[in-house]
Amino acid sequence: QGAVCLVLRTVSVNYTVFIYIMPHRDIETAFDIFILCLTRSENINGYIVEEGFQRAHQISAVILFSSMTKVSSMLDRASSNIRKMKVWNTFGLGFAGAGDVASMDYIQELRATSTNVDAINSGANEELTALLTDEGNDFHLNWHEVFASIRNRGADFFLHVIECDQTDSGTDYIVYGRNDTFLDISFDAAKRVEHARVLLKALDSGNEDASAD
Repeated sequence: QGAVCLVLRTVSVNYTVFIYIMPHRDIETAFDIFILCLTRSENINGYIVEEGFQRAHQISAVILFSSMTKVSSMLDRASSNIRKMKVWNTFGLGFAGAGDVASMDYIQELRATSTNVDAINSGANEELTALLTDEGNDFHLNWHEVFASIRNRGADFFLHVIECDQTDSGTDYIVYGRNDTFLDISFDAAKRVEHARVLLKALDSGNEDASAD
């Protein structure tokens, strides 16, 4: 009583199917799954030969397999999205200090779970490209020092800056802004911008027709 029930609506073998997913009453890591098929008085215990198969399969078994495949796919996406949100929160609003998150394993996961937009080579904003690269040093900006200063003293627009990887070949920074976006920027050994990417949240929504009751 009081548990959330997720309902999926799909079509299998030309039948409308409703899949009800509820948390198991006693086992925290399990679900109860109920499958209802709108048969309109037709018999689903008969057999059909699906395209690509040489053997006939019982219609009810095909509906069951198709439905459980949908459930498995949805749960996989949900698990992936939960992990993504945890990673983003670790670097974003839930940031509690650099610590272990500054390791490149975590940085690579943040990059892999986000939509990457190249801020230099995409051509979307020529002014931004000129500002970041500043090959003629027209702006007299030392971006390495700018982000190091933000990391140490903070800034109004950026919530925090994480120094991810400092080696002889350069330094990486992850900058978290107020619009739930990240700036992933790397400097070479000469403290010039090597790459700059905007990291955007990218959840997999899927295509199932689902509702929660």
